[in-house]
Amino acid sequence: MTIDLSMLAAIGVLLSGLVAGFVGGMVGLGGGVIAVPALTILFGIDIRVAVAASLAGIVAVSISTALPEQDRVNYRLGTIMVVPMMLGAIVGGVIGTIIPANVVSVVFAAVLLFTAALLIKARDKEAVPGLTSDDGSVSGAGSLSATFHDVALGTDVTYVPSRVAAGAAIAASAGIISGLTGVGGGVIVIPVMTLLMGVPHKAAGATSHYMVGMTAIAGFTVYLAQGFVKPYVVGAVALGMLVGAQGGTRIGKQLPTHVLVLVFAVVLVGIAVDLVLKVLDVVP
Repeated sequence: MTIDLSMLAAIGVLLSGLVAGFVGGMVGLGGGVIAVPALTILFGIDIRVAVAASLAGIVAVSISTALPEQDRVNYRLGTIMVVPMMLGAIVGGVIGTIIPANVVSVVFAAVLLFTAALLIKARDKEAVPGLTSDDGSVSGAGSLSATFHDVALGTDVTYVPSRVAAGAAIAASAGIISGLTGVGGGVIVIPVMTLLMGVPHKAAGATSHYMVGMTAIAGFTVYLAQGFVKPYVVGAVALGMLVGAQGGTRIGKQLPTHVLVLVFAVVLVGIAVDLVLKVLDVVP
């Protein structure tokens, strides 16, 4: 029986989305850092088409993880940070549709390396103690304080976000990166929340999923208007990421954060190196 090569490609794209959603779900990222390079490296898809498909997948992942992650999402903090992220995503989307694909690839590789370095630095941020007053209540940062149950640690974790204004400002640049490269912005926002704002990694990842879905919608509309949305690519990637994220999210709740982050950082470095080598024509 002869199998149409286009069908094989569609299955491969679907599996790429599945892996991207699974890995992204485990560590709290949208999965674009896996999906975009997989589509360009393995299937030769234009990176701008890959970015558009990734953004669509990120929206699907954000919606699908809303229920299993709701106990870890800090909705008040996320709402403050998502507005500048969405504005940045529109700007990044416009830039991404007018500059050469090779330039986008190099920028994407730089983002991956930067993210890997930040994640390794933040890998031990399992929990941040809450700031309590004399009566035992959480103080500081007002209504932005939150508590969630960490299954791996077997305890409740209370934390108080700090430097919120600075975090929101940096979120705008995360939005630009999202619109330009299709990574959803979580690759920047999660390290910012853990390192700068004192949010535990698992809470930061869940809150990031809430934020990047809305941010991805803003970026996706720009690529749609410019004709970079290919339905079969978008459909396969979004479906794969949607299914994969379900399993990844559940497994990620059971495993130590530092192990997940370290493995993922190594993968990011490998992808970044491969992208740069392809741009330089060192590898096919």
